[in-house]
Amino acid sequence: MTHVFTIVSCNYLAEARVLMDSVKEFLPEARRTVFFIDDWKGKFDPAKEDFECVAAWTTSMPRYCHFAFAYSPGEFCFALKPFCARYLFEHTEADQLIYADSDMLFLARPTALLETLARHPIVLTPHKLRPAERTEHFNIVRAGAFNAGFFALSRSAQANDFIAWWGKQMTEPGNLEQDWFFDQGWLDLVPSYFSDTAILRHPGYNVAFWNLVERRVARGAALEDEETKRPKDQETALQSAGLTGRREWRVRFGGEEFELVLYHFSLFDHRHPERMTGEVD
Repeated sequence: MTHVFTIVSCNYLAEARVLMDSVKEFLPEARRTVFFIDDWKGKFDPAKEDFECVAAWTTSMPRYCHFAFAYSPGEFCFALKPFCARYLFEHTEADQLIYADSDMLFLARPTALLETLARHPIVLTPHKLRPAERTEHFNIVRAGAFNAGFFALSRSAQANDFIAWWGKQMTEPGNLEQDWFFDQGWLDLVPSYFSDTAILRHPGYNVAFWNLVERRVARGAALEDEETKRPKDQETALQSAGLTGRREWRVRFGGEEFELVLYHFSLFDHRHPERMTGEVD
């Protein structure tokens, strides 16, 4: 059984609903869970949601209350990822876990991910797939090679070892620092420490503002006619089409076309829906 989960505070319920609706559409056999870091009483009725709602305090995170006050809501969600993964392996019959940030949207069935996950216990996605300009190298080195907003695990001893190791890093004083991009920087060590880690290099996964410079995103037919246009055109492509015609979205990378499976609306600002992302430092 495949299980998809995310972690949010109650004010991100709308984002979680959109993500889970997209999972339901393109991976209907998957069980879906949203972990909440704060109390939902008086805010919404979890019984009326079509996904499972779990209070994050029920996970095995040590000193939960301490970290709830020590971290910002975002940092707390970052730190909880390994503990929520452990919870699902221990409390469900899931064979495969897929984590996605709540600001993500599935636009097609994740076939390549499922095939990779059937062969490997840990699957990560890189921020970029080819060398960038010198200044961009510095940004990627600082942010980390892999994006922690999306990862997948299959039930195995190595996945359990990874969860335990990552969880320890998240609860060690000083380890969840912005210089490491919080939980994300630690993932650079995973391919070395866990030998069967797979790097999913499909250009249609975890497409976001940081890799639009190397990936042309548009509707399928538009790619053939407009592939010579500058990547700036991509910034309004998804928004202008709304959520209709999802299966038509394609990605051109390295002269080839791929299905756009998962888009990451990182730093998306609801006040400016015409932009794909907000200001980036």
